[in-house]
Amino acid sequence: MKAELIPRLNAAHFDGRSTNLSSAGIAFDRMIGPSERLKYAPAAVRDSREGFTDCDPDRTTRVAVNPSTPSPKELYRLVKGQRPVGDDVQPEYGLRTDDGEGRVMKTYPRKWTVTDASSSADASTEGATHEGEGLVFVAFDPAGEPVGYSRMDIDMSYFPKDQTSCCGANLVVTYVLPHRRGQGFGVDLSVARSMVCADLLRPVYRAAPNGTTITPEIYSDLHSEGGERMLNTICQAFNKQRSALRYRDGVTVEQCYCDAGF
Repeated sequence: MKAELIPRLNAAHFDGRSTNLSSAGIAFDRMIGPSERLKYAPAAVRDSREGFTDCDPDRTTRVAVNPSTPSPKELYRLVKGQRPVGDDVQPEYGLRTDDGEGRVMKTYPRKWTVTDASSSADASTEGATHEGEGLVFVAFDPAGEPVGYSRMDIDMSYFPKDQTSCCGANLVVTYVLPHRRGQGFGVDLSVARSMVCADLLRPVYRAAPNGTTITPEIYSDLHSEGGERMLNTICQAFNKQRSALRYRDGVTVEQCYCDAGF
């Protein structure tokens, strides 16, 4: 019988910043305002297509990961059918399960899980694991109404034989209600995702054994210019955090690898 798998990351590796880890998984609930936008998405703030030239630039947006409300089903009812002509984003896509049946989730995952990634056919994968969680970011307007959401799946891969580790994120979908577009809420969701990714690189770095090479990776199949900008924002956040890490002899962090999928 195989030994029980234990995640490499735990609450002790986090330092009380915006993102933390508990028995209920990743915790993130922040107000995104001018300072966060300028730090994580300065180009977007200056881009008229993102809407900040047409709304209050000092506005704050609450973004919460896997919030208590709305539930996935409530969020599904909010976005269902709101797909403008020519929009290639299926509004409910990020709210479905990954079990092959594609049902709407009853609850958010809210659990950091670990799985065996080893293969008997490849000795180099001995002891390899994947750990992570599916994150649903929900954006709320100043009145507290949900205006959009984003799904991003976190996957931390460890390969002890090769002494390599991947701090990975897969951007599944971003959706803002049609009548709330052009108001910067998509940027605020992007900022929140970037904050979480940057925050995750720190504990991965702390948990890595000496001799490990860590590669931040961001993936997506978003077929649009806006989707590419979202990926670049996250990639830049990874690289800024990489530069800010306190030096550890024997642990290397590579530049972020970004795959836009198109």
